Amino acid sequence: MLRTFFFLAALGFLFGSCSNEIDLVDTKKEIPVVYGFLSRQDTAHYIRIERAFGDDKISPETLAKNIDSLYYRDILVQLVRKKDNSVYNLTRVDGNKEGYKRSSGIFLNDPNYLYKINANKIILAPNETYTLLVKKADGSILTTAETVIVPDMMLIDGRTLPGLPPRLNVHAGIKIFWNTNGRAREILNAKLYDVKMLIEVIEKTGAEEKKVNLVWNMANNYVPNPKSNQQIEPDNNTIIYQEKDGQAFYRFLAQNLDPNIKPIRVMSSIKFRIDAGGQEIFNYVDIGNINLGITGTEIQPVYTNIKNGYGVFSSRNYFVTNKVILSGNSLDSLKNGRFTKNLGFIN
Repeated sequence: MLRTFFFLAALGFLFGSCSNEIDLVDTKKEIPVVYGFLSRQDTAHYIRIERAFGDDKISPETLAKNIDSLYYRDILVQLVRKKDNSVYNLTRVDGNKEGYKRSSGIFLNDPNYLYKINANKIILAPNETYTLLVKKADGSILTTAETVIVPDMMLIDGRTLPGLPPRLNVHAGIKIFWNTNGRAREILNAKLYDVKMLIEVIEKTGAEEKKVNLVWNMANNYVPNPKSNQQIEPDNNTIIYQEKDGQAFYRFLAQNLDPNIKPIRVMSSIKFRIDAGGQEIFNYVDIGNINLGITGTEIQPVYTNIKNGYGVFSSRNYFVTNKVILSGNSLDSLKNGRFTKNLGFIN
């Protein structure tokens, strides 16, 4: 069962410098820390809810290992569809037993409490707003957050792969077009993208055959510019990404396949994976870049959309294309080109 879970490994601010205006060493104040990312592709949704809790008489290292300091005991976690006020309750589970074992470190890693709801109990509606609602045992609200669900996407084959049959000509610069099935501009609810090429190479040595899987990160945190018709076409709901360097594909293979072994290599499969992040993920990445470089300020700002707390609650989505076929001249360059001619590829 596919149960993708992704959360930003923050919480480090609890032990960082207290040079900002927030006093975390306060025995009378609890600060909720929340991370959750909803996706229509997941078969289960998980939310991490913890707390920053200071004590001027107990070291942070000791507090971090104390289950009563790290986790809330009696909270109600809900997702609310804003359109019709439908309410969905999440259940507390141990992530270690769900297949999401928490890494060892300064924080307690067993148990690893998360709040879960199976996707078949809440059918996320694309482009609709969902509210995360966390209540205390007495019914009062501990914290809330909102996000808009990133819609499903699909590759536009006729433009990305214009050949008959569709073939990828990497020499011309790889140009990828994708959109949604929905109304125009709906795809703009996604604010940034990761673009990956998933490559499978078969290596044959005598009677032995081995599959080698490579991931080329073509673009990370790609933000299309709505004012550029080379990156986005809002009228027909299309996002465009282009890798203009026609040799980048071959250089990647040369850097990631061992030229010292001499198998026969065959390009078995090429696919694209596009990951999309919502507005809150964009804000998180964007504010993290504000102070980079020599002109950056001493204090790094912290982005959060958690009311009276810290963390990020957002939406994401992804799609993976079907198998892509290389064009004839691309296969020839794979076999004879200057970057890959020693790797043993055959057409």
